[in-house]
Amino acid sequence: VLTLEELLIYLDKVDPRPHAGELNGNEPGSSFVFVAAAPTVQSLTAPSEMSGQLKVRVTPAGSNISLTPVDNVRTLIIEPVEEVGQVATFLIPTGRYRLKVTKVGHETVEAEVMVSEQPQTVNIVMSPRP
Repeated sequence: VLTLEELLIYLDKVDPRPHAGELNGNEPGSSFVFVAAAPTVQSLTAPSEMSGQLKVRVTPAGSNISLTPVDNVRTLIIEPVEEVGQVATFLIPTGRYRLKVTKVGHETVEAEVMVSEQPQTVNIVMSPRP
C-alpha cells in the first residue's frame, strides 16, 4: 500500500500530468488523484506512409494489448481497428514496436515486433500467475 505522497512520486512521471488534491475539510480519506488516459490513435497511417497490418492473437481472450513505437519517447496507446474474439488487428506505419499484453491473474508478456508491409500475426499464450 502506498501513501498519497508515495503515489505522487510515481505519477509525476506520467504524461499528461495527473492532478491531485483534497476535498473541502481535509477529512481522512478525502485525498484524490485524477489521471487522464494516454492519447489514443486508431490509425497512424497517412496516405504517403508505408503501412502494415499486425494481428495479435492472445490466449486467453479479453487481454489488454498495447503497442508503442520503439523510437517514441512518449507512451502512445494504439487501438486496434478491429477486435474479434482473441485477435486484435492493427493498421500502423512500418517499424519496430514494443508489444505489451496484460490480463489480471496472468503474467505480463512483452516483446518487440517489426511491422513490415507484409501482414503478420503474433501469437501470445499467457501463463496464469502462480
